[in-house]
Amino acid sequence: MSVSNTATQIPELKDPASAVREITVAHSPDSDDAFMFYALATNKVRVPGLRFTHTLCDIETLNRMAREGEGLYDVTAISFHAYPYIQAHYALLPSGGSVGDGYGPMIVSTRPRHIWS
Repeated sequence: MSVSNTATQIPELKDPASAVREITVAHSPDSDDAFMFYALATNKVRVPGLRFTHTLCDIETLNRMAREGEGLYDVTAISFHAYPYIQAHYALLPSGGSVGDGYGPMIVSTRPRHIWS
């Protein structure tokens, strides 16, 4: 899941050719995040007036930094469960998320169970 810092404002540029706005992006080095952020990280996507700076951390560290840092990064990946704790500082982006065969939220039990029981 990706979220954006709600305090981030893109200033109006008097001379767009001379001013560059840095957007800080934090995500995990896991393959799903690497895939989602590849184009930005490798400059395949270029936006005049914007520069993207990437920070790689494990997802638990990103969750903690989003919670304790009060909007440290402009855009960060987090675990789904972390969002209620940071919603005052971040808004959900309409992209991002990890889904796959055998991957995603896990249901746990104190004893073995079958899905149909």
